[in-house]
Amino acid sequence: MTWAMELPMNFGKYFLDGDYVGWEEALEAHFEALSAEEKEKYHIDGPTAYARNVCGKFTLPIASEANEFRGVPTLRDYECPKEFAIQFLDAKEHGSLIMLTSRLLAVDEASKAIIEDLEPDVHQFWPIKITMRDGSPHSKSYYGIRIGQFLDSFRPEETPEDVFHGRSNSYYIDSFTKKKCAAMAFSKNAIGAAHLWRERRVKDPAVFFSDTLTARISDAGLDIPKVLKVKDV
Repeated sequence: MTWAMELPMNFGKYFLDGDYVGWEEALEAHFEALSAEEKEKYHIDGPTAYARNVCGKFTLPIASEANEFRGVPTLRDYECPKEFAIQFLDAKEHGSLIMLTSRLLAVDEASKAIIEDLEPDVHQFWPIKITMRDGSPHSKSYYGIRIGQFLDSFRPEETPEDVFHGRSNSYYIDSFTKKKCAAMAFSKNAIGAAHLWRERRVKDPAVFFSDTLTARISDAGLDIPKVLKVKDV
């Protein structure tokens, strides 16, 4: 079975209300230190646009996995946010999978261990410190994750038209409900042995899980945003 996850919409236990510490300043310093020739390679006109390009990497395919689709390079160390400070709404608890600014996902240590056990060397992880509103460190260790696997398994021709909207490379589910997800068709052959991935042509739901990964997360008692079954064909 295949499971889909919609990105959290509201601030709370799965979507932290704050921002990165020192990250934009580090990117600006790196950009300004580049030579004119190196800046030309980015095809952008300043550090703000450069930061937007880096944010794009959080949700785009990694180049080595792109195949016939276009990908972008892995996040370099200085491009990875190292600290996130909660600034406003502060939930009593936070999930094992959370979303930060610019749709960056982060996972706790237990989730990271399960993902790496099932798919070693597939996804990009790095430590990211989470600080609470009072400045104290979060009780859990988190890691930024860039999902390194993008598949093309959605089958719109086998999905009722009232379940999704969009076309070509941008499909969206009409509403993230059990009924709608159960009618959204995905190819078992295209998914193969994948456990965690994004879809190239589906923008919402945003993340997909294998039955094995979902079971491992559940058995470990880890708390992630709601996942719903989709249709395997």
